[in-house]
Amino acid sequence: MVLAAVLGEGVTVDRFVRAVNKFVEALNAENYAGIENVFGQKTLEAYPMEKTKPAYKLLLSTYGKVEKLDAPRMVSSNQAIFTVHFERVILDMQVTFDDEDKIESLCFLPNFDDHCAPAER
Repeated sequence: MVLAAVLGEGVTVDRFVRAVNKFVEALNAENYAGIENVFGQKTLEAYPMEKTKPAYKLLLSTYGKVEKLDAPRMVSSNQAIFTVHFERVILDMQVTFDDEDKIESLCFLPNFDDHCAPAER
């Protein structure tokens, strides 16, 4: 599951990739304490785990576990979009990072890439 990436002229995005890999590993294991560890304090205060845990459970029960992450597409110096291959669907995950490389916001969106076809099962 580990993903490493380099953007443009040697600008590394490994710090963001590490946070997203930790999130995905914790999500797949349903390790909610591990999920909390990758989020910034402001985000945890705004969205405590007791409120977000049902959404993570629904995500897993609906789409299955994450099987693969594509390299990130950097939107800005603190925002990236990762294409996430779940067992039953491909979604884009837009992630914004704080100054400590913690996840500040996370949003799953439909993946509209022309080359992405539904996974054959």
